[in-house]
Amino acid sequence: MPSDQSTWLIAVPSDGETEGLSQELHSKLVHQSKSTRLAQFEIPSFKTGTLDSLVALSEDIPKQDTAFTSTVAKTVDTLRSLLNNDPAKLAQHILIDEKSVDDYLLKGWRWDEGRYNVQKGLREIVESLAKARILAFFPSAIIDEVASSIGFGFN
Repeated sequence: MPSDQSTWLIAVPSDGETEGLSQELHSKLVHQSKSTRLAQFEIPSFKTGTLDSLVALSEDIPKQDTAFTSTVAKTVDTLRSLLNNDPAKLAQHILIDEKSVDDYLLKGWRWDEGRYNVQKGLREIVESLAKARILAFFPSAIIDEVASSIGFGFN
């Protein structure tokens, strides 16, 4: 069973009876864990491309996930050290759009179509998400300086 600080995303097809499934999942998860909160949110339909491009993405996305998870974990560990492992102080600094992670995900999360247009191909969306991950943790001036020093630029 996951820790109290973990979040699970469970994909359920939107056709058919999803309300009954949601209630069934909730009752089973509440039995297993002290604090269980469920929310439903819609994932838009994406342009999938060819089978080859999907296979390539299925190999790339776990690498992106590992890198992102590692970056977030290191950042949280650094914050814990700086804040003397005080959970109240830590909670003040681990925010997304000035909301706790749970509130951000479970209270009205929506796909940002302005930033990540679903009319683009999946490869472009994944690259945009990877760039956003980098920009979220490092000031753009540092990224531009490092990128230009190695002959790479973000446009």
